[in-house]
Amino acid sequence: MFAFNPSPSGTGARKPNQQPPACLLVVEDEEQLRLLMTRTLTQDGYLTLSAADGIEGLAILERESDRVDLVITDLVMPRLGGLGLYQAARRQGMAVPMLFTSAGAHQDAQTVLPPDGRLSFLRKPWTLEELGRAIRWALEDGDPDEP
Repeated sequence: MFAFNPSPSGTGARKPNQQPPACLLVVEDEEQLRLLMTRTLTQDGYLTLSAADGIEGLAILERESDRVDLVITDLVMPRLGGLGLYQAARRQGMAVPMLFTSAGAHQDAQTVLPPDGRLSFLRKPWTLEELGRAIRWALEDGDPDEP
């Protein structure tokens, strides 16, 4: 698990040579934030799917697991949070990378999240620029600035 500490440079735009565009599943219970994220990420060239909680997110993953390149999920949500989503997906053999976000509920994500190189964490509040860098980092296995 990697706790992402974004630098102030970079945007959410995909790289021109990235074909086809990455598909991101946004799992966020705050509707306005979910809408902002999906709209911005779509404008940045990503394909986006969205869910209001981990149960909806898991249903989408079960249908679209071959399409989803990255799950961006809040850790704390009603019904099923991000950690539960991660655990359920792994039990079903889905090893999709996950980018967790959370505000103050989990001050130390490294003690909450299991050790897994396909996980990263971005603390709320974040800027769209920081989110873009974290997504690229997760999609590029840790190097968002590599050509």
